Amino acid sequence: RVVIDSAAFDHPQADLLRLGEILRDRPQFMMVSDLNWGRLTSWRSLMASFWDVADYRPHLERIDNIVVEYDPPDSALEEIAPQALLMVGWLVSRLGWQVGQSLARGGDKSSAGQLTAGGRTIEVEFRARDDREGSDGMIAAITLTSSEGDAEFHVEVNQEWTKLETSARLGETRQVERVVSYEQKTEGERLSRELSLTMRDRIYESTVLAAAQLLGAA
Repeated sequence: RVVIDSAAFDHPQADLLRLGEILRDRPQFMMVSDLNWGRLTSWRSLMASFWDVADYRPHLERIDNIVVEYDPPDSALEEIAPQALLMVGWLVSRLGWQVGQSLARGGDKSSAGQLTAGGRTIEVEFRARDDREGSDGMIAAITLTSSEGDAEFHVEVNQEWTKLETSARLGETRQVERVVSYEQKTEGERLSRELSLTMRDRIYESTVLAAAQLLGAA
């Protein structure tokens, strides 16, 4: 078993691509755990909870735009943070989306590409925020939008990086859904949790493969 922390990659995009190659071509050699994946647990839980609401569920199949904002990795300020790529990779792998148009630089602090699902195109954009001490490579916000349904689903960390806040908008109606404490654990606690797992994390592996495919398309 190998435990890594993708937040500490020296070459974030190249290293994530390499990890994807290993998981795809030689999965029998090792099981992989990623401390950075554990940091996304609250984000994934909050995003998934939107679709527990009956009024929101139909909009899941109409999502046509995703924006992920993140603090750039200090090791490579111009590259997309692995955590941001993993978040989109998770959506792609869980919802059966496909990687379409390759990622391209949209400016000094953004990259954009396309996904496809059921004949529709989903625009995806990664936006780097101004570098902030103590939040290296972390996601700051993620927004899913349905233009057809005039709906928006948003999760963001607060200014103090202590809480995650969610909001949803249907038409002109917007409401704050949940506010939860941002998961704060020591590296030792995260490592202990990963070592307690005895099976492969298939969801993580499929997430990395989807993220690597998105990068590979670039």
